[in-house]
Amino acid sequence: MVAVGFVFVLLEIFWRMAGVVDFSVQHSWLLVVESLTLVPVGVAFMSDLVESPPLRPGTTRPFRIGASAIAMWVVWIVAYLDGMSAHSWYSAFHHVAGKGISQAADQQFSAGSIWLISASVFVPIVFWNLIHWLQTEDDPDDELYLLVRQERKQGFFGSRRP
Repeated sequence: MVAVGFVFVLLEIFWRMAGVVDFSVQHSWLLVVESLTLVPVGVAFMSDLVESPPLRPGTTRPFRIGASAIAMWVVWIVAYLDGMSAHSWYSAFHHVAGKGISQAADQQFSAGSIWLISASVFVPIVFWNLIHWLQTEDDPDDELYLLVRQERKQGFFGSRRP
């Protein structure tokens, strides 16, 4: 799980690097390569974050919460750096003054879109795992009931003899 999460985060960063984005704008076949790398790793990562019966994740809920939050924050940080940058990171996209929205508005809109999409994916996973982690399946009174049953079997003066 840790290795898959680490690879997923590295791929998130790699495919948003300025040189890679500029190269992929010029060579559209790289979109297929991007999909072929992100989709399988993303599915493997998500399959260990989300319970989908009959499959159960092999990690604990607190670990899943942390992994989801880290993956979401990496996306947010990259989007924040791009959106709040004074200059465009990507030279392949040209802005023509007087046409459409400004370059800064475009960067901020894309950052907001990325924040919204990643939050809509990861926040439910975080809260689902948090709620189920806080509502453990164990009843705290089960141990007390077990002790009472054992006391009743033993009887008042110790163990009963047949």
